[in-house]
Amino acid sequence: MCYLIAMFFLNFLSMHCFYSFYFKRVKWFLVLLFINSNGGWCQVSKTIAISSETSFGNLNSVNGSLQSSLSHDSSNASWSVSPSFLITMIKREKDYEVFESETFVTSTFTKKFEKWKIIAFMDAENSFLRQTLFRCTAGVGVGTNLLAKGGWKVSVSEVVMPEIYVSDDRSLDEVVCLRLSTRLKIKFKGKVNFESIAFFQPSVWNSNNITLADNINARTTNTLDVPINKKFSLGIQLMMQAFTLPNYLDGTIRVWDSKTSFLIKATF
Repeated sequence: MCYLIAMFFLNFLSMHCFYSFYFKRVKWFLVLLFINSNGGWCQVSKTIAISSETSFGNLNSVNGSLQSSLSHDSSNASWSVSPSFLITMIKREKDYEVFESETFVTSTFTKKFEKWKIIAFMDAENSFLRQTLFRCTAGVGVGTNLLAKGGWKVSVSEVVMPEIYVSDDRSLDEVVCLRLSTRLKIKFKGKVNFESIAFFQPSVWNSNNITLADNINARTTNTLDVPINKKFSLGIQLMMQAFTLPNYLDGTIRVWDSKTSFLIKATF
C-alpha cells in the first residue's frame, strides 16, 4: 500500500502544482529525494539518467534532460513512477531564452494473475513548445505478456482513460476527452540492454466539438545502453511523439517531434 501512496503522491503534486512558481524549483529535489531514499525503499529499483548538449557558432544553445524511475516488482504485483524533465535554451542577442521546457510524469500499478494483469495508469505533463499548460490522464485496463524468454520480455496492454487538457492560450476552453491507450513494451537484458515502449492513444469522445482525428496521441521511446559496471551504463535514446490536439488549437505547432539523446545512466 505504501508503494501506491508514493506513486499517486508524486502525480498528485505534479497535477496540482504545475501552476506554482516555487514548485517548479523544488519538484526535482523531491524526485531525487525519492530516488536516494533508503529504509523502506531498499527493495525498490531506482534509476537516473542525465544527458546534455551545447552548441556554439551560428546557433548558441544549451539543452539537458533528467530522467528518473522508481519501480518495484514482485510475484503478484508491480508498480513504477517515472518523472522526466527536458529544457532547451537558445541565445538571442545577449541573453539565453527558454525555447523548450517539458515535464512528464507517468506511473503504473499492475496486479498480476495467471496470464492477465489489471493495470492502473496515470500521467501528467506540461510543454512550453507545444503550448500545453497542463495535461493529465488516468485509467484502468488489462494487459498480458506475449513473451518472456531468453532475456526478452514483451507485453501489451489496453487501458480506458479520461483526460483533461489545458492550453497556454487562456482564450481556449479546457478540453476533456475519453481515450483508449494501447501500449507495447519490448525489453531485452544482456550484455547490451534494449527497451522500447510505444503508446497509441486515440480519443473516442471529445468535448468542444473536436473530432477524433484532431485528438490523437502517440509516443515511442527506444533506449539502448551498455553496462559499464553494476551501477553505471552508457546509452542512446530515440523518442518520437505525435500530438494532434495542439496543432488543431494552433496551426503553427507541428504534430511530430523527435529527440535523440546520449545518456549516462545510474541504477541504485
